[in-house]
Amino acid sequence: MNITESEDQAQRLIFDWARWQQGKYPQLKAMYHAANEGKRSARAGAELKRQGMKPGVSDICLPCASGKYNNLYVELKVGNGKASDNQLKFVDMINSIGGKAVVVYGSEAAIELITAYLEGTIDDLEIVSDTYPKEKAKITERVNKKRFIGFCGIDCRKCDNKGCQGRTVDDILSPGLMPAT
Repeated sequence: MNITESEDQAQRLIFDWARWQQGKYPQLKAMYHAANEGKRSARAGAELKRQGMKPGVSDICLPCASGKYNNLYVELKVGNGKASDNQLKFVDMINSIGGKAVVVYGSEAAIELITAYLEGTIDDLEIVSDTYPKEKAKITERVNKKRFIGFCGIDCRKCDNKGCQGRTVDDILSPGLMPAT
């Protein structure tokens, strides 16, 4: 889309498209937005967390299997927006348990990604550092480098050591967390 769109506008365009395409892709009837953001009081936020709300949950979920993946999660961004650490951790977690999660920039890219997922061709897209389109991967390059380095100092994507369980150096340096002995 050539016009600058807000995240709200992009989200509406994606779900309008999904409604129009349900005849071709009936799985889109199950797609939903996780309303996990918004301003609320500390008390209301604490209550929602007790009820299961999790920080970082992706914006869009398509809870159906396609190809080798169990489900699709889309963290929608526009412009030069950056995914938060919690959002990137959620993306990593989904990708580690058999789902496909991607940070996607704009409604057109999200529609391309969802279509490719439904048609079983998502692995043919140029997704770089869990980001689509690939040109936007540089926005989170610094964060991406940090998030893939485990406690042992090795890139977790290239390591068989399950002993560190994907803990990062930042996790260990956080107050109250001590390395396992």
